Amino acid sequence: MNAIEVYQEAGRRGLTLKPMGQDKLAVIPARLCSPEFVHTLRTHKAGLLALLSESKTTRTPEVVRPNRPLTEREIWLLRRAGAENDPIIITALNLFNSKIVG
Repeated sequence: MNAIEVYQEAGRRGLTLKPMGQDKLAVIPARLCSPEFVHTLRTHKAGLLALLSESKTTRTPEVVRPNRPLTEREIWLLRRAGAENDPIIITALNLFNSKIVG
């Protein structure tokens, strides 16, 4: 097993792994972690910490832009809803070539 496989197995078991500082790995919820899997996590701890810190630093937020210029009314409605940068709404506008009407 490598660190990626251990991470995937943790997910299948309903566990969330988080780096805590430079040398600690948090397992949430700990009560779901069997003693055998604790041993597996300890064995692959360095690889898991590297994997988790790498994915955190290399991930950049995706910027989604509409395919067409939005009207002033559409911009106003999006701002009023607090969704002017919501990638789901912008993607829906692009997919369905839709307009925001109110």
